[in-house]
Amino acid sequence: MTGTAMAQDQLEEIVVTGSRIARTNLNSTVPLNVVGETEIRFAGFTNLADAVSAAPQLAPALNGQSSGGFLFVGGQSRVDLRGLGTNRTLVLVDGKRHITGALDSSAVDLNTIPTSMVQRTEIITGGASAVYGSEAVAGVVNVLLRKDFQGVEVDSSYGITEHGDGQEMQHSAVFGAKFDEGKGYILAGVEYTKVDSVLADDRNWASPGITFNTLVTPNTSIQNPKSRTGRGGVFRTLVANPGAGPLAANAQAGVSIDFETRSVQGLNANCLAPRNNPTAATPLCDDPSLDYTSIYTTLQGESERLLGRAYGSYQINDYVKMTAEIGAASVDSSNPRAQPAFTGTASFRHNVRRDNAFLAGTSANAVELRRIFDANGLTAPTASAELYRFTEEFGQRVIEQQRDMIRTVIGFEGDFEAGDRTVKWDTYYQYGQLDGKSLNRGQFNKDRYARQLDSVIDPATGRPICRDLLSTDAGVRAAAAGCIPFDWLNGPSQAAIDYSKATSVTIGQASQQVAAFNVTTDLFDLPAGPLGIAVGAEYREEKSDQETDSATAQGLLFTNAIPRRKGGYDVAEYYAEALVPLLSDMFLAKELTLDGAYRWADYSTVGGVSQWKVGLDYTPVDDIRFRGTYSESVRAPNIIELYAPTGENFTGTQQDPCDRSRVATLTGEARNIRVANCTRDIPGYNAATFDSNIGTGRSSLRLLQGGNVNLNEETAETFTIGTVIQPTFLDGFSATVDYYDINIKDAINLPALSGVFQACYDTAGGSPLCQLIVRDQTGARTNVVGGVDSVSLTQSNIASFKNRGIDFSVAYGFDLKDMLDAAKDDSRIDLSLQGTHLLQYDFVAQAGQAARKYAGTAGTPSWKLSGTASYSDDVFTFAWTTRFEDNQVADETLLPIADGQPLPRIPFYTGDVWYHDVRVLYKVTQDLVLRAGVQNVMNDRPPNHPTVYQGTGSATSGNWDNRGRFFYAGVNVKF
Repeated sequence: MTGTAMAQDQLEEIVVTGSRIARTNLNSTVPLNVVGETEIRFAGFTNLADAVSAAPQLAPALNGQSSGGFLFVGGQSRVDLRGLGTNRTLVLVDGKRHITGALDSSAVDLNTIPTSMVQRTEIITGGASAVYGSEAVAGVVNVLLRKDFQGVEVDSSYGITEHGDGQEMQHSAVFGAKFDEGKGYILAGVEYTKVDSVLADDRNWASPGITFNTLVTPNTSIQNPKSRTGRGGVFRTLVANPGAGPLAANAQAGVSIDFETRSVQGLNANCLAPRNNPTAATPLCDDPSLDYTSIYTTLQGESERLLGRAYGSYQINDYVKMTAEIGAASVDSSNPRAQPAFTGTASFRHNVRRDNAFLAGTSANAVELRRIFDANGLTAPTASAELYRFTEEFGQRVIEQQRDMIRTVIGFEGDFEAGDRTVKWDTYYQYGQLDGKSLNRGQFNKDRYARQLDSVIDPATGRPICRDLLSTDAGVRAAAAGCIPFDWLNGPSQAAIDYSKATSVTIGQASQQVAAFNVTTDLFDLPAGPLGIAVGAEYREEKSDQETDSATAQGLLFTNAIPRRKGGYDVAEYYAEALVPLLSDMFLAKELTLDGAYRWADYSTVGGVSQWKVGLDYTPVDDIRFRGTYSESVRAPNIIELYAPTGENFTGTQQDPCDRSRVATLTGEARNIRVANCTRDIPGYNAATFDSNIGTGRSSLRLLQGGNVNLNEETAETFTIGTVIQPTFLDGFSATVDYYDINIKDAINLPALSGVFQACYDTAGGSPLCQLIVRDQTGARTNVVGGVDSVSLTQSNIASFKNRGIDFSVAYGFDLKDMLDAAKDDSRIDLSLQGTHLLQYDFVAQAGQAARKYAGTAGTPSWKLSGTASYSDDVFTFAWTTRFEDNQVADETLLPIADGQPLPRIPFYTGDVWYHDVRVLYKVTQDLVLRAGVQNVMNDRPPNHPTVYQGTGSATSGNWDNRGRFFYAGVNVKF
């Protein structure tokens, strides 16, 4: 619970829905938090996810500071309970499912839910699949919308960072009224939100200057700033920008270098050289004007949202009420990205031949490059060297995304008497649809680009011409029609740029249909009270279809190849839940209640699955309550995991076990097995000399990844036990402590890449997994005979999670008048603290692999706290919130030394992270409220991270506040 909601909830006792049978917050057998209307609407947040994510149980997920660089998710906000993945957190709206927010996931985009229409949000932690269905493995976020407001409410807010960027504005209007003598009710609202971008180039911590290390002679070398790279100023990755004179840099020992190991005067970002592998830190050629690409990197993406919702109900008679709801959302986002650089990646490699037209010129660059060719024995016209350059001529790449969502619900509800029992029922039909379109502008066609780079002098005209236009093959000439030579040395013409420039287009649609029927009643009376039950059935159908333009589908553009994906499934579910009072009003047994639930689901994909839970709620005396649950939950595979076709992805971290540097670390039988397996796969293999094409600082490895229609369900066992303390002698005080333990087996995951290589090359005789590794037998694609061309991976039920920890909260609220006579009669102080202590978070990518221990690493701190202190009276409210995350391991990097031998891994820590927020509310009248506040009052920057910061495309960019101090103000008017 955020802010002061917890203390106030004790006094007002909000009824929540931790199960299908209603009960109050602190009486729930499952841990449950409530985020109230004040925290959602008046704390400076323009989207629901940011308000909800203040709860310590939620881990960083896609938001405005992390979603810009991915397909179809720009401008999205998702929630991730326990850090187990957004696909394991079920998001409901009024207890009902919601259409997905993107075509790449089943996760709901909370940005499509208008904050002005939200009454409160319930966060139900622990396994809840037995009550709510698949995907509730980590828990449920249930958004409850306003349904009783009458009148007109207009709200407007504006915020801006202290740097003058990142502006956020939101305007909303809500209307509610009863009609036909109170039988009918209608509520309608509209909300508009605009969020401007924050660029990395406008934050000195994200784009720091280069520090020169003058200790290296005879050339000045690059010393990396600590927010950019690893230990000791070891150079990792910087991309040259066309500019002035020379610059030398230090390269990491033992890492392949793709540049000439000397300084070249006057060379404009074009270093051509044979590959080499130094044994010590070595100066290398580069250009002096370095462009980190941060000038194109967004720390907060630009987005625009228009949301609308209408709800109506009508009491047909004493027993039946009809309800209807429609919600719509239109979301547009735009995020710039840098152009790629030729860095020798397997999918993006080009050679320049000695007879290239632009090497024949008289410029200083052309003369010097010809000298380099000649000095390396590359004198024949067909001799070639790799080209490394930054393709900035194509301008920014901009990912523009548009999503339109509609969701409709029509239902009936009512009650009737059955003997002396009241039976409540409801039924509804729901339809949701998402249409998405993504434009990736500033792309270029790799085949066309390669063709125009390979230009020669036309013997007929003496001018540059694309080589293919002179081919004797008519088909080759036809394919090259319109080709315009690209002057990569002195700058291309606009016509040459336009020849290969392209826009990648992806469109798609997802739909969801749900029909459900639910009944609740007290079945009969037991000595301790009535036995409550809930039963129901639900049918659901999910479909998704996504396709791209033909060039993108074929992998011709500089983006991952994206084949068409189409699929769907349906499921019929049946559930029953019971609340059984066992004891009441007895000595040391004020109340003892058993809570149980069972759900059976029949999927068209995985077949029948069952899930259940049992809980116990024990109150010995009024002051203290104990609660516990044990449950088994399931998650069925989603459409993407099932039906995603094989597509491309890339990684730059995988090492080749056959590389000489890797074999050199082995001895005895282990070395013999490795060498034998490498010899089997690589023509002419020599363990002492083989330099692979992949590895740190080398080419990226191409991965062919896809779905699997033979997937089974994931299974999770969850145990929680805790206590709730509400001392009768201290009004306004409450505290909760809950231990949780979640174990997920058969989790869906791609096979661990390192495990595939290890099984293939470190098992005597090899392994069937060797079939997944494709090597380049001729070197035509990778420039290394026997280099790794690709690895094929498909989704499988091979992973497991173990996540356990302790959640706690303390709240105390009191009337200030009781302590200070001079205080106003209605003034009060509210104090609250909530937190989580993560004891263990282990992830095993596949059986036989060592567990990756996430607890205490970046994004999954061991301690996470949020506390609020507030003063309020009838006209004024002041609240100060502090958020804390303890020291986290951001990276563990091998520290290279002069002889190329690495030292042990040395952790890089973030340090403790503190954020402070302040807000003020002032009631001019009961119907006019002003508000203002500051988020990140101290302007705390993200912790230094030992890798190049990637902005909204980075896995770590949503962990911390990237924009800095943020001011906001707003006004709320009712009439």
